[in-house]
Amino acid sequence: MRIKLIDQLASKGSIFSFKEAKEILEFDYLTTKVVLSRLEKKGWIERIEKGKYMIMIRKSTIVPIIHKNKKELFEDKMETRLLQR
Repeated sequence: MRIKLIDQLASKGSIFSFKEAKEILEFDYLTTKVVLSRLEKKGWIERIEKGKYMIMIRKSTIVPIIHKNKKELFEDKMETRLLQR
């Protein structure tokens, strides 16, 4: 969900509105607000003014969200891929 949102918004540019995020996520107002708040806390986006956000993470650094029991396996693979770039 988060990666889908970032990918689609990044294809339009680094700045996006709350309304654009809500349309992509297809969530209600409150759920969209929570998702954007969590992305901001993790440093993926930054709120630049009310209702406007900027993507702060480069596409190449996005690591898939995975279950904890598979995390180490994927971290090793992703770290290798990122180091090769």
